[in-house]
Order: sequence, then C-alpha cells, then structure tokens
Amino acid sequence: METVSLDIFLCLGSNQGDRAGLLKRAVDLIEKEAGKIVQRSSVYETEPWGMEGGEPFLNQVIQVTSTLSPYDLLRVLQGIEGKLGRSRIALLRRFASRSDNDTGSRSSNKELGMRSAESSSHVSRLTSYVPRSIDIDILFYGNLVLDTPELTIPHPLIAERRFVLVPLAEIAGDLVHPGNGTSIQELLEICTDSLKVDFFTCGEKNHNRHSRSQ
Repeated sequence: METVSLDIFLCLGSNQGDRAGLLKRAVDLIEKEAGKIVQRSSVYETEPWGMEGGEPFLNQVIQVTSTLSPYDLLRVLQGIEGKLGRSRIALLRRFASRSDNDTGSRSSNKELGMRSAESSSHVSRLTSYVPRSIDIDILFYGNLVLDTPELTIPHPLIAERRFVLVPLAEIAGDLVHPGNGTSIQELLEICTDSLKVDFFTCGEKNHNRHSRSQ
C-alpha cells in the first residue's frame, strides 16, 4: 500500500532565550525528523496570548509534507521540543506549585505523580499559557478532523489567535478550515483578538505591519 504524503501546517513559538535561533533550530529539526518544508511564513513578534505580562513571543507558521501519522508526528514534535529545552513535566510541576500557593496547600509527591500521569492533552491545557523555549502546534493535517484526548486537529484555537492567523494567512490565505468551511483570510478578518502581531526581521520589527491599535 502506497504511503500518502500530506500537507501539514505547524505553528512555532518561543519567548525564552535566543528566540530566533530556537525557531531556526526547530525548523531544521522538523525537516530532518518530520518531513519536507514546503514553505514558511515570515517571523512575527507577538504579545503573549492568554497570559498576563511575560516576554513577547516570536511566531512562525510552516507548511510541511510528511508521511507520519498524526500521533507519530505529535511524538516527533514533542521530542524536538524536548531537545530544544522544553519540559512539559517541569511546566506541570511549576503550574502545580502555583496552584498550591494560591490555595495555601502543598501537594504530596503522590498527588503530583497522579497529575503527571494524566493525558497529554490535559498537560498541554495546564501548561498552555506559560513561557517556553519552544512550542510547536499542529494546526492542520490535510483535511483531517480529529478530536481525541491526546490530539485535536484542526487546532481548536486557530480562529481566536492572530499570532497564528497572520503568518498562516501569509502563506495559505485561501486555505479552507475543514471544521467550519471558512478560509484563513476570512477568519483573520473577523478575528476579535486585539493583541499585537509585528513583522520581525533580524532583530528589528516593523510596527506598521499587521499591528492593531489597542
């Protein structure tokens, strides 16, 4: 049986350390381990989404062709995140510590272990809005629509995030979201997210492009 190569869109983000360098290393590793890079958007500097304060992110969307299954791709991408310094369990421990401080309680090792053993989707939800060295999200996997505890495709928050829609529209504005039948360009035009998304080049950003007044 012939293996089919599918068009996949990924969103990369970093707001710690050498952000631009980490994005480049992530792209190189994706091409080495996941599939061929078809095209990539410009890099954008963006305000953190879903968190108060925090350093700005650099974000980029890339299109990849790959023969990996969705779950194999997820595991490869999480492995790349780990190679570039991201630890999901460490982030979970940090989140648990914050929760304990907020409630005035202290979790036992057993309780923390139980939290750590929860599904990867729950871990991702708990650690979604904290700083990270690198984050790689699967936006689209061909026309696949998938909703499982481990993985949801298309990414459920695409339409709410300008830091995703702006670079995605740059390289695939006519792409139709298989879940709602709306093009990426149309989703960008109706998106209510007001956080800034600035074009970023060689350490310089152009505030006149893709910025929205607050």
